[in-house]
Amino acid sequence: MYTKYPGFAAEDARYAYAVGRIRALETKLLDRQRFDRMLDAQSADEALHVLQDTDYGVHMGELKGASEYERVLAAERRVAFDLFEKLCLDKPARSMYFSRFDFHNIKVLLKARATEQDFSGLLSSQGEFDHSEMMDIFSEESFEKLPQHLGEAALQGMEAFQSSDSPRLLDIAVDDLEHEYRLNLAYQLSNDFLIGLLRLKADIHNILTLYRTKWLGEDFRLFETATLSGGFLEKERLRHAFQEPWEGMPARFAVTPYIEIIEAGGSDVVANGSFSKLEKAADDYLMGYLRLTKMVTFGIEPLYTYLLVKENEVKSIRMVMVGKLYGIPGQMIRERLPIMF
Repeated sequence: MYTKYPGFAAEDARYAYAVGRIRALETKLLDRQRFDRMLDAQSADEALHVLQDTDYGVHMGELKGASEYERVLAAERRVAFDLFEKLCLDKPARSMYFSRFDFHNIKVLLKARATEQDFSGLLSSQGEFDHSEMMDIFSEESFEKLPQHLGEAALQGMEAFQSSDSPRLLDIAVDDLEHEYRLNLAYQLSNDFLIGLLRLKADIHNILTLYRTKWLGEDFRLFETATLSGGFLEKERLRHAFQEPWEGMPARFAVTPYIEIIEAGGSDVVANGSFSKLEKAADDYLMGYLRLTKMVTFGIEPLYTYLLVKENEVKSIRMVMVGKLYGIPGQMIRERLPIMF
C-alpha cells in the first residue's frame, strides 16, 4: 500500500486556460484568519458581515438578516458549479461530479414513495437529470424512462426497502450503485487522481461505517452490506478489524495511512460515542490529497479540486453560521472546522 497518498501523473494541455483561471480563484478562497474573525464575532449578523468583502458579498444585497445565509451559500455554490461546467472538457468528469445529486434525488423519491409523504423540498436541482421530470417518472412509475444507472438504482433501492422495511438499507443499495457508477467514470477517463480520490473515499466510508456499526452493536452482515467496493483496503482487513475488541482495532490499520485518522478520533468514539473527531480527521486526510493538485500545471485535477474545496468552504461557513445562530461557543465550532486548502 502507498505510504501516504496514491500517486498520480497529470499532463493535459487542454486544461491550460482552466488551470490559470483556477489559480487566480484559489487566492480568493477563505483562509483560517477569516474564519477566526467570523468565530470571534459577537452575533450571527456580525459573522456574516465578515464575508462582505469576499466573493460571497455580491450575493448579500437583498438579505433581511443572518438567518438567510443559505441564500448566499447557494448562490456562490451555483457560481462554482457554472464555472466547472464551462471549463470541464470531459463529460465523464462532469457526470462523475453532478450525478451524485441525481442519486440523492432517487433516494428522496424512493422514501417519499415508501412513506407516502411529500419530500419534494429535499430534491436537488443540481443533477444531470431534471428533478421535476424525475418526480413525474416516480408518480407514473415509468422507471424505464430513467437513464440506465438511475433506473437500476431506483429498482434496487425499492427492492432493498420492500425486503427489509429499512430506509437505511435503501440508502446503502443506492449508495453502492452510485459509487460503482462514479468509479467506472473515473476509470473511463483513465485519470489516476480521480480514481485515487474515489478509492480513498471508499476506504474512509468503510472505516467510518466500521466504527458506527460496531458502536451500535450491529452484526457483521450489516457492516459487510454497507461497505463500498473498489477501495485500497482489503475486505479481509476490514473483517478482522470488525471482529477485534475496540482496543485491538487500531493495530489492524497500523501499516496503512489511515492509522492517523483512527488515532485522531477512534478513541473518542469508544469513550463517549462522539464521531466528530473521527469525521474531521477523515476530512482533513482527504484535503491533504486535494492539496497535491497545487503542483499540477496542466490537467483537470486543479479544476475538480477547486469545486470540492469550494464545497468544503461552504460547509465550513454553514457550520459557523449555525453555531452563531444557536449560541454554540466559538471554540467548540473551531475544533470541528476542517483544515483549509
